[in-house]
This record gives sequence, C-alpha cells and structure tokens, in this order.
Amino acid sequence: MAAAASVQGQTLSAFMWGAVSDRVGRKPVLMVGNMSACLSVSALGLAPDYPAAVASRFVGGLFTAASGVALKSIIAESYGPVGQAKVIGYTTAGYSIGAIAGPIIGGVLAVPCDHV
Repeated sequence: MAAAASVQGQTLSAFMWGAVSDRVGRKPVLMVGNMSACLSVSALGLAPDYPAAVASRFVGGLFTAASGVALKSIIAESYGPVGQAKVIGYTTAGYSIGAIAGPIIGGVLAVPCDHV
C-alpha cells in the first residue's frame, strides 16, 4: 500500500509539474524533485506508524514526479529522435538497476555486523 501511495501521488501531480517546468524552467523543477525525494525518504524512515509512512510516501510521490517530468523534458529538448530513444533507454535501465540494487544494499547495511 505504501508503494501504491507513492505512484498515486506521482500520477496526480505529473501534469502539474509539466506545466510548472514550462513556466519556471527545467532546472528548478528537477531540483525540487530531487530534494523532495531526500525529504520524503527521511520522513518515511522517521514515520512513527504505518499510516504516517503511507502519508509520507503519498506526499513524496506528489513532489518526486517533478524529477521524472523535468528529466524527460530535458532529454526531449537535448537529443534528436534517435538519441532520445537511446538516452531514455539508459535512464530506464538506471532506474531498474537502482530498484534492484537499492533494497539489496539497504538489507546488507541494515544489520552490518551480521554480514561480517
């Protein structure tokens, strides 16, 4: 449910972030997305109970959608049609590797003394 809350937040705010990035520029929106990712993960780690964790994921999703929107806009404006496909492929691969490696690294670091 917590993961779904993040995706729901991203879905609800993606179009808004597109309009904001058109008005104020890509870099500020990308920075908001990256900073909010740090803050939402910290809020998740400090959540006292499950409802607070779900709420932090939802609010994080509302703001982290900014990164994806800005990044795709930057790629679209910086590369031609052939280059866009290649770069978006690399970006998607990077997200996938992070989604796989992140929990593994986190699991190892969660109890570091047991792995020595």
